[in-house]
Amino acid sequence: AGPDCGLCPAGFYCSDGIRTQCPVKMHSRVGSNSLDDCRCVPGHYRDGEMCIVCPVGHFCVGDADKEPCPGVSTSEEGAASEA
Repeated sequence: AGPDCGLCPAGFYCSDGIRTQCPVKMHSRVGSNSLDDCRCVPGHYRDGEMCIVCPVGHFCVGDADKEPCPGVSTSEEGAASEA
């Protein structure tokens, strides 16, 4: 490896020598090599190739489906955790 070689930075994926930034509201770990490595940030859930803000009454830990708040509890839009 030459002096300019290194792992793909966080927030990007690198394929065939091309560095591409993850889509809006998505992030990736260092060394990612595919769009599939880009995950929704907390407070959002994935709907196809887009990240949607978590709706009222739900929480979204990032990339997974939205989860309803338990019992009689509720949340504001964009909630990232149950607590």
